[in-house]
Amino acid sequence: MPKNNNLSIWGAPAQINTHWLTKLILIVWIALLGADRIDLAGGNLSFSLSPFLFFTLILLFSLVLTGFQKPFYGYALHFDKNILYIYGFLVVTIIPSVILSNDFTLSLKRFFLLNFEFISILFILNRLTEFTDRNKIILSGAVLGLLIYIAFSIFEEVRWISGNLNIFGKYLKLDI
Repeated sequence: MPKNNNLSIWGAPAQINTHWLTKLILIVWIALLGADRIDLAGGNLSFSLSPFLFFTLILLFSLVLTGFQKPFYGYALHFDKNILYIYGFLVVTIIPSVILSNDFTLSLKRFFLLNFEFISILFILNRLTEFTDRNKIILSGAVLGLLIYIAFSIFEEVRWISGNLNIFGKYLKLDI
């Protein structure tokens, strides 16, 4: 009996077998979605280069490149129109906050960052629905994320017990 790989929520059939490196980057991306206290640039940029931003740029490049190499249903995003309503509501509610902010440039940077994150996540999720092994990728990313979370929690406990043990310097912001 043939396996049904359609994902009815998004409307695009799963058909792409991606390169193992793209799958590995996607797994690490999912695992590090919430790692916002890690700055890969070490404070040398005007913003914090979190693993999410770094891997999102690599993933977007990889998925666009994969799209040109393998057949798929174009770059038309297959999602419910309610997502557009949610995104529109998000933008409409944030714009007054940016305009009325005390630090306009910082708020504007955050606004563009939020838009980049939202649109890139939509694009990556849209492409993920086309993968034949998407469930394995998501599960692996979730398990890896849990293991990373446990490791950092243990590190925080050891740091708290022993005093100030910040071996990562400016790459990891432990004091919030």
